[in-house]
This record gives sequence, structure tokens and C-alpha cells, in this order.
Amino acid sequence: MWSCFGKFVIPCTSQYQKFLKLLLAKDQLIPRNTASSATEALQFLTSGYAEDPVKTLKEGLIGARSKSPVMLQNLKFFSLCAHHMLPFYGTATIVYVPKKHIVGLGKIPKALTALSHRLQLQEQLTEQMANAVFKALQPESCAVILDGFHFCLAMRGAQEKEARLTTLALRGKWKKNPGSFKNLAKILK
Repeated sequence: MWSCFGKFVIPCTSQYQKFLKLLLAKDQLIPRNTASSATEALQFLTSGYAEDPVKTLKEGLIGARSKSPVMLQNLKFFSLCAHHMLPFYGTATIVYVPKKHIVGLGKIPKALTALSHRLQLQEQLTEQMANAVFKALQPESCAVILDGFHFCLAMRGAQEKEARLTTLALRGKWKKNPGSFKNLAKILK
């Protein structure tokens, strides 16, 4: 499943399984297949490295008949924090003003999944998603807003159980003149 990593995969998964087996050897109540199940879960949670989100979006391009803003809200995402390898999850809002193309709605969540199924920082994920939308659709403007809950913040360190992180990335006219995004931002509230 991690073919894009080449030779790195075998030692990594082997070491990960050995580490888990050592931990699990002390508790007889844990199922014997936990090490392999955990390895498979990690492979799934990082499967986005084999995907190209720009290509995914380009596959769904449709000629635009309007230049009205397109907004897809409440997209669910989950990822693993690149710093602690603990999960974070949340919702995404993707907004763009088309020039020549719109995109089939199913392609946007697929692109978001390709990016979020990698070791990530939410700030980085927001920027990468905005870059992918802007490159593939070539819209007049686009915005990506992510709102996330981070287990690394809730379970360790500050142990903030209800804190959320909101990140915003702007492209096109909205980036050049963020004030032009204010009217649309009122709609998002």
C-alpha cells in the first residue's frame, strides 16, 4: 500500500510492528493481531501520499456558465499530526469564484482526503488544499477554511479538551486584496 515510499516501507513497517509487539507482549488480553492491524491502520491513514489532488480535481472539470461563487461546506476530514502522530479532525469549507471551470462536487472531498491522509499540520493542509484548487480550477479567487480538533492539544501538553484551530488560505484576488473577501466571510458566519 505504501509503494510510493519504495524501500523505506519495509523497514518502517517492520520496526513499527516489532515496537507494537514488544508493548503488547506485556498484556495477554490484547488481541494477537493488534500489531498488524495497527500497521494497516497507519498505512490507510497515510495513503494520500500515493494520490495527486490536482489530478483528481482536473478529472472533474466542467465548463463554467456562471461566475458566481461556489461554496462547499461541512466537508469532514481527519489526519495525523506530523508532530506527534496523533489524530486531528474537523470540517472544511471550500469557496471559489470560477473563471472557465467548475468541478464535480465529489472531486473536492477526494482531493481533501488525498491531502489529509498524510502526516500533516492543519496550517499546511489548508495551504495545500488552496494550492490544489487554485492550480486545477484556475479560478478568479479561492478560499479554504478548516476548523479542527487536535488530540495532541487535548490529550497531552496543554490538555485543552475543547480548543479548536481555524485556518484560512486565500488565493487569487482574495489573496491580493483580503478586504474583498470580507463580504463573503459574512456569509460564512
